[in-house]
Amino acid sequence: MNFPKLRLPIPGQTEQEQISDYLDQKVTKIQKIIKDKQQQINQLTKYKNSLIFEYVTGKKQVKEAN
Repeated sequence: MNFPKLRLPIPGQTEQEQISDYLDQKVTKIQKIIKDKQQQINQLTKYKNSLIFEYVTGKKQVKEAN
């Protein structure tokens, strides 16, 4: 294949800006979702650690299964 002779369609300036704006919006939404999920993970990790601490220190007792 001869790449120098390969013809590629290039969108106009307006279309490039529209594509860029669309991608920026999507990236912003994805970053917000990631941030929210990371906050949830952090909260669950704190909760898990507090439960472990309470059981290890004897503040809570493990119930036996019947």
